[in-house]
Amino acid sequence: MRAWAAAVAALVAGLALAQTPDVRIRTDIRVHYRSIRGADSALRWYDTLGRPSLVEVEFELEPGFKAHVAERFQKIRGDADEEQLYEYYVEDPGIWRVGKQMMPFGRNELLRDMGRGARGDTNLLFDRLPLVMAVADNGPGRLRGVFVRVGSRLGFSGAVGSGIGAQSNSLTLVRRPEQGPGKGRGHRVAVGVDYSQRIGDTTIRAEIVGLRRGETPSDIDTEVSDVSLVYELPKDWAVTVGWSREWRAAYSLFRAEGKVEIHRNVYLEPIVRFRDGTLFDAGISLRVRL
Repeated sequence: MRAWAAAVAALVAGLALAQTPDVRIRTDIRVHYRSIRGADSALRWYDTLGRPSLVEVEFELEPGFKAHVAERFQKIRGDADEEQLYEYYVEDPGIWRVGKQMMPFGRNELLRDMGRGARGDTNLLFDRLPLVMAVADNGPGRLRGVFVRVGSRLGFSGAVGSGIGAQSNSLTLVRRPEQGPGKGRGHRVAVGVDYSQRIGDTTIRAEIVGLRRGETPSDIDTEVSDVSLVYELPKDWAVTVGWSREWRAAYSLFRAEGKVEIHRNVYLEPIVRFRDGTLFDAGISLRVRL
């Protein structure tokens, strides 16, 4: 991790010597209260789906380069990603990015793996289809591999490596963040198809991911899918209903989420989930974005 951080820091410093950077500091804070059936309720700095509270610093330079650093308030117990820093990278937006970042796979709703590596964005010449490729290496027992996604509204994704899907903010649509398998676990191959369509104020999303070649006998081959409807009005409120399924283990989760702005940049975000008709968990976030 120190080598990657040092490399990114050196690149940022080199760019900063050429131009005076425009520095922005932002926060995305989630104070989340969650109640789990058969377990103790608790406050967390991350929500039911593993989305963390962050403080972010962004440097914007005149040539168009950007540097980004984000630190999370709380690590998730047993997470295969053990770093306190959630992201740190330098990029030429829309062209390349180097550093720790979310790997491109689907719409990053099911698989949300964070990797230290490099990413490139381009278009396929014959149809100008967006193509994103990335490589990651988090070290032994953690995420390593190559990720590819092609398409826009309809997308196809693939990944080959190790530790895929083992982090706590991946596959949280069918499990709790604390149920992530952790270091030394996950899969070596993932393939996926995703689709999104906006009709008026409603967005329809669908995605399925196939996971193969588990790291251990406990990491069985499986498929995970999600279908959701999102109805939203700009900045004011939104409602999401979704149905997710783990096909090999043969269970489904139904969820309902909301977002209500109660003050400028302050939101209440409730969520409730049912597993095969039984309450799985429920929670509410007080979210502040500045």
